[in-house]
Amino acid sequence: QRTDEAEQLIREGLELEPGNPTWLELSAGVSASRGDIPQAIASFEQLVAANPTPQSLSQLSLLYLRANRAGDAQALLEQHPEAISASPELQGVRGSVLVALGQTEPAQRVFTLALQRSSSIGEVSTALRQMISSLGQAEAMALAESVTEMKDPSWIGLTLANQSLAQQDY
Repeated sequence: QRTDEAEQLIREGLELEPGNPTWLELSAGVSASRGDIPQAIASFEQLVAANPTPQSLSQLSLLYLRANRAGDAQALLEQHPEAISASPELQGVRGSVLVALGQTEPAQRVFTLALQRSSSIGEVSTALRQMISSLGQAEAMALAESVTEMKDPSWIGLTLANQSLAQQDY
C-alpha cells in the first residue's frame, strides 16, 4: 500500500515537473524495487539525459547489466570518460561491464585503478563489492591484495575482513 501511495505521488510529481531529477530518481528507485527493470532503466535514461552525475551513470549502468545489456552500459560509460576518471565507483562499474563483455584482463586493470584512486575506505568498499560480484570472491580478493599503490593499503584488509564478517551467520 505505501509503495502504491509513493508511486502515485511520484507520478503526480512527474506530471507537474516531467524532467525533475528528484522525481525521475524516485521513479527509477521504486520501479527497480518492484523488479520493473525496463521502467527503472527508462527513468534513469531520462535522469542521465537531464543530469549525468556519477551516481546516475553508475545506477543506469548497473541496471543495464541486470538486464543483460552490457553493450549499452559500455556505450553509456564511453560517453562520459571524464566522470569515469574522477570516480572510483564508476571505474568499478566499468570493470563489471568489461567482465560482462568477456574482457577480464582489461577489467582487472580497471578494478586496480579504482582501488588505487579511492580516497576513502567507503570508495574501496564499493570497488571491492563490484569486483566480488563480477570476478567472484577468490579472484577479487587475490587482485585486491596485490594492489599496493593506494592512499592507505590497510583499507583493503579492513574492507575484506568486514565483508567476510558480514557473510557469516550468527
